[in-house]
Amino acid sequence: LLLLRCSHEVPAPPPCRQQHSESDSLYLASDFTFGQHIRFADSTISMPAVSSYDTVFWYRGSGWGMFDHLCALYNRNDRWYSDLVYQPDMLKRVCIKTTREIDKKRVDEFRSMLDSFNTRCKPVLIDTIGRNYTIDAPHYDFLIKEGPDLRYFSWGSQCFPCEQSTRPPVLEMRFLMARLLMGSGYPEPKLFCYAQTFSDSITIEYYLNDRTLVKNARFIFNNQELIADESLKLPRSQAAEIKNLWAEVTLLNGDTLKLSHIISK
Repeated sequence: LLLLRCSHEVPAPPPCRQQHSESDSLYLASDFTFGQHIRFADSTISMPAVSSYDTVFWYRGSGWGMFDHLCALYNRNDRWYSDLVYQPDMLKRVCIKTTREIDKKRVDEFRSMLDSFNTRCKPVLIDTIGRNYTIDAPHYDFLIKEGPDLRYFSWGSQCFPCEQSTRPPVLEMRFLMARLLMGSGYPEPKLFCYAQTFSDSITIEYYLNDRTLVKNARFIFNNQELIADESLKLPRSQAAEIKNLWAEVTLLNGDTLKLSHIISK
């Protein structure tokens, strides 16, 4: 008597293999990204090379004279940690580095988000369609290293400014990196104002110091919405009304902040 059993289990599809051009392979092997310690403007701080990790989710964003931050989520002895480096003031060559242990549940949630966006199968260059290319544009790198398997993603040169991009791959990567940074303790944005006084008027420039975590922002003065990236001009007699300027900020994770202004000297 021969008994046959039917299996209804569907085999898992083979993992996709990210295609690398020759230039991509050279970039992965370069000192900056893969082979050596990562350096910052603050010479007292460095980060290990990506190649030194067995399993790591590694991200760096930088813009000349604008921002510089790096986050590495990695496994060590079956425990998960996150190293975060950021430069709070681009006018000062000082960086802050923190390390915190991350609950495995949070790591699993992040991995699930990577899978939900099919991240591991995306091309190396996320923003290959775009305009306003500039060599000084902010640049973003994200690497997934799981044992010998390495995937590398880059964006920034074409989507500048990336916070205004509507392309789904860029939006997805910004969302994922914001979740990675927020879980590591990256600071929330602040609203800064710079006031210039003239004989009969005062001109106020208003801006967020960092849009890394920001989905959108509204600037409000005396219950009226202002146009972003412009300045506010008031009679000098009304200079005290600057206290009525604030911002409503929606973060990429959906949280909403109401920010009071900070006077920039």
